[in-house]
Amino acid sequence: MQAENNIPNRRRHKRKQKMDTIEYVIEPSTTNETFDGVLVNVSESGLCILTNDLLNKGQQIRITDNGNTTNKSAVVRWTEKYNDLYYKVGLELL
Repeated sequence: MQAENNIPNRRRHKRKQKMDTIEYVIEPSTTNETFDGVLVNVSESGLCILTNDLLNKGQQIRITDNGNTTNKSAVVRWTEKYNDLYYKVGLELL
């Protein structure tokens, strides 16, 4: 499968566009401080978010799903500056 810019798409699962707010905790955490993000798209194995906070490749987070009891752990696979306010972050679900 080829992406629009002729770069091969290495994703295992098709992404679905989905705009929603999320909260996440950087792992490991001793304070459980939550950070806000915006969900851009999601698949069975990963998701893409926008956030004001720089996340580094390999860093783990726990998505708290807007305070619901369902928590999902993920690892940062890539980060890029989106604009002056946000970072776009690719996450793989664990």
